[in-house]
Order: sequence, then C-alpha cells, then structure tokens
Amino acid sequence: MAQGSGTPDNDDKYFVSKSRALIFLIVVCLLAIVVGLIAGLSARRGGHDGNIQSTQPPVSDGKPWMTLRLPSDVVPDHYNLMLYPIVEGTTFTGKVSIIVNITKTTRHILVHIRDLAIKSQSVSTIGGTPRSLDILQSFEYKPNEFFVIEVGEDLMSGSQYNVTYDFSGNFPSVLYGLYKSTYKTPQGVT
Repeated sequence: MAQGSGTPDNDDKYFVSKSRALIFLIVVCLLAIVVGLIAGLSARRGGHDGNIQSTQPPVSDGKPWMTLRLPSDVVPDHYNLMLYPIVEGTTFTGKVSIIVNITKTTRHILVHIRDLAIKSQSVSTIGGTPRSLDILQSFEYKPNEFFVIEVGEDLMSGSQYNVTYDFSGNFPSVLYGLYKSTYKTPQGVT
C-alpha cells in the first residue's frame, strides 16, 4: 500500500482508516436522529399541514354522552359547592351551582358523577331576568360516569347558564374522591 494514500496495494480489498469509519458512523447516527425527530414531531402535529387531529370519535346521533370525554361546547366557569358530610355515618349530601359558558349551540349538559346520586336539577339563564329552562329529560349514563341534562331549547353559543343540582353519595372505602379517614394521636385518641 502506498504510504498515506488510504488505498490498498491489492485491488480486491479496500482499506478505510479507523478515523474515517468513526466519522462515517457518527454522520449516519446523526442523520438517523434527525429523521426520527422530524417524523416524531410531524406525527404529533397530525401531519405536515400542522392541523391537530382529534382522537375523540365524532358524536353520533346527537348523543354526546357516548364519547369518553366531556364535550367542549359546555365549559364550566365557576363552581359554588356546598357539601354536608355526615361524619358519624358513611354518607354525604351536597348542592352545586355551576356557571357554564356555551361555546357551541347545544341542548345537552353533561357532568361527571362517579358514585353520586343526583336528586334534583335546574338550568337557568344568566343576565337580564333569569328564567328556568324546561328539562326534557335527565339520566345517568353509567359507562362514562356522566349525568346528562337535556333542555327544551337551544343553549346559545356565547351565552352563560346556571346549572344547579342536589346530590348524595357514600364515602368510598378506597382513597379517591371524597373519603372518610380517621387519625389516632400518640395517646390513642381518635
């Protein structure tokens, strides 16, 4: 082999120095990382046009309770919660008043109600002279832990409404939500 030329003396063999092989390997690894980053970032954006794709299935037949997430057309703005735990017992009751903003005209209001019983509910307008809206139906949709209120008229986009309901429930035996626990002092007093 000629000295310093990097070419072999024999034509059927090819010689690559360690430094050139290392540089080639580093370049290939960097290219793989760049291609991976570009592919990962464009997949996160939902494609090359930058539009974000929703993974939530479209609401079919006007039944927003069929999806796993609360719809984005009714957005809570303020909660006023009164809670009455029966400390000596295993139950609690309460009342909540929620001011909601309507972002898309709808007739349905959904709330999460894991292990709660809703006793009475009302929906009223806000602003001017408040008036109660007729409730066509209300029901629990257990698969998604929703309570659904359907009113007799459209809840108009850009408007606010007051949703009020009474509820009750049992303290769960596991540590989620509102639960009951006890504490003993070092002297053994509960």
